[in-house]
Amino acid sequence: MMKATKMIAGILLLGLISGVAAGQNYSIYKWIDDDGIINYGSRPPDWNEAERTSVLLRGKDSQTLQDRLTAQSELAQAKEVRKQHEAEDKDAATKLAEANAALQAENCQVAQERMAKYEDARRLYRETPDGEREYLSDNEIDEWRAESIRLVNEWCGKS
Repeated sequence: MMKATKMIAGILLLGLISGVAAGQNYSIYKWIDDDGIINYGSRPPDWNEAERTSVLLRGKDSQTLQDRLTAQSELAQAKEVRKQHEAEDKDAATKLAEANAALQAENCQVAQERMAKYEDARRLYRETPDGEREYLSDNEIDEWRAESIRLVNEWCGKS
């Protein structure tokens, strides 16, 4: 009887040990991000191919590993948000540069037209508040011509 009890206890102990040793088996995905860093997660990323691998988790370590995998997944999502913001910022900067180039081209054209007008005209005038013409002196005309040349250089990039 004693021998049977020891045998049953041994079988139960062996079963308990083998159950703990077996642990839990989870599917884990492995991928390399754009920065060349190897990542692991419980779900594969949508933007990259991932290799499915099995990891044996034991006892309390499974929750720690799951927490770490969750943190890595959240970090990967945060990186994607950052990359999206960077792409949006780049697009906005490109649009701003295009708008600035168009404005510069328009201002260049206006400055060139004004300079041509000032160079061809023998007499220039300015309008007074009451709508009358006030003709400029030769010195004033020279100043206006010099200013028009300066503006062409500024807006058209000429030295």
